[in-house]
Amino acid sequence: MLPPGHEHAFNADRLRKEEEEYRLATKLLCPSEFVVKTFLDNGFRREQLVRHIYGYDESVYFPDPQPKTANAGLTMLFVGVCAVRKGLHYALEAWLKSPASETGTFLIAGEFLPAYREKLEPMLSHPSVQVLRHRNDVPE
Repeated sequence: MLPPGHEHAFNADRLRKEEEEYRLATKLLCPSEFVVKTFLDNGFRREQLVRHIYGYDESVYFPDPQPKTANAGLTMLFVGVCAVRKGLHYALEAWLKSPASETGTFLIAGEFLPAYREKLEPMLSHPSVQVLRHRNDVPE
């Protein structure tokens, strides 16, 4: 359940405005084929839809120049809003089923929706999982 006033909570007026903006747009950026299909299924023309890929700044985000020792374990990092739509629960389930959770660390940098955090609490309490909260220093 999303808290009242949350940006993704249902709001008929906001939805109507967004749908009108989509219809008026010359091009819509779509980060996946699933998104393209969703727009096509809702009557948009393929010419309006432009596929793009999320990226990163490799001058800011790069591997540590000092490699870990072989037995240090894998470090996993999730950065973003901790909401169902981001699929963090799938990543945590996979992590906890993996032998990586025995020696590695799964870091979570982001704010949780309260009900989502409550639902995930059993997985978040695993010793290999660290919740860092929202961070402005992700590269560090």
